[in-house]
Amino acid sequence: MPSSPPLPATGPVKVTYHDANKPHAPEVFIYAESAQAVKDYLAEPRPNGPPRPALIDTVQSFSVYQNADNNRGNNGMAIKAPSAVIADLFGDRKEDEIIEMILKEGRVISIGKGWEKGGVGIRLAH
Repeated sequence: MPSSPPLPATGPVKVTYHDANKPHAPEVFIYAESAQAVKDYLAEPRPNGPPRPALIDTVQSFSVYQNADNNRGNNGMAIKAPSAVIADLFGDRKEDEIIEMILKEGRVISIGKGWEKGGVGIRLAH
């Protein structure tokens, strides 16, 4: 299997999450500040080392998104995931617990150049 290209250390990234036990559930995602910010947040703290970055400094918002057409991938219009989807995937967890779970169990994807905030959610440039 070919390896993925390395992620840029800076610039926003998308962290996707799909529950393998729920194959028909949509993929959801969050936006993080950078791949390095995610790596730093997930790193085990070391004695006398720097403190773990705050969650708010790692993610761009506390919103969970899904593609408007429910397909998986990096293209298309992103919308905030409906509360029914969030409840189905994460139960009654709190918002910060959901974001942390996505960071820990999700997959970091570079969103490349040209993304813009617009409309209902975030639109990715094609």
